Amino acid sequence: MNDVIIKPDITIKEAMKKLGLSAEKCLVVTDSNDFLLGTLSDGDLRKAILNGAVLNDSISKFFQE
Repeated sequence: MNDVIIKPDITIKEAMKKLGLSAEKCLVVTDSNDFLLGTLSDGDLRKAILNGAVLNDSISKFFQE
């Protein structure tokens, strides 16, 4: 399960790598206390990039709460 858990401060590029290595369709975003914040899918990342985000941007604005 740890292979799909990420923190909201990672970059889009890091999230894309993690999704690529995972067999899952989305990643689970948690805070430092492992409290669920939301999910991030490859569609969320594509949409962010199409709307002008760059690979070094944090995912904090793009995951689904």
